[in-house]
Amino acid sequence: MKLITILITDDIAQNRSYILQIISNMALNAQIQEAADGEIALKLVTAQIAKTGANFDLIIMDFKMPGINGQQTTTAIRQLEQAAKLNKQSYIITWSSAMSTPYVGADDWMPKMVDKSDIMRVLHFVYHSHLS
Repeated sequence: MKLITILITDDIAQNRSYILQIISNMALNAQIQEAADGEIALKLVTAQIAKTGANFDLIIMDFKMPGINGQQTTTAIRQLEQAAKLNKQSYIITWSSAMSTPYVGADDWMPKMVDKSDIMRVLHFVYHSHLS
């Protein structure tokens, strides 16, 4: 099974832990990092690209966060990917109770009250389409 790199960005630690637990219980070959806000997410993305020449495979991005919100963070991530001329962009999920569609630059949307089937759907896509 391929290693999948995941970044979970949410300003509420319990939300990050919830997603982390769901993914961990799936026994994936995953390297997961967490960011408490958009600024930290951008630092982690910058470091990931510098270290590996690639971005995270999957980014789960909260919308409402202090500082820069998920939309602004996603836009900045897409600019970093473009500047680095990456072969593949991250698959970015809008994770929100305030929206019901992905915002500009995001690839998909998941409800804040996500369940295992939502995560499985996204991971299935990332593994079978995005990582190939």
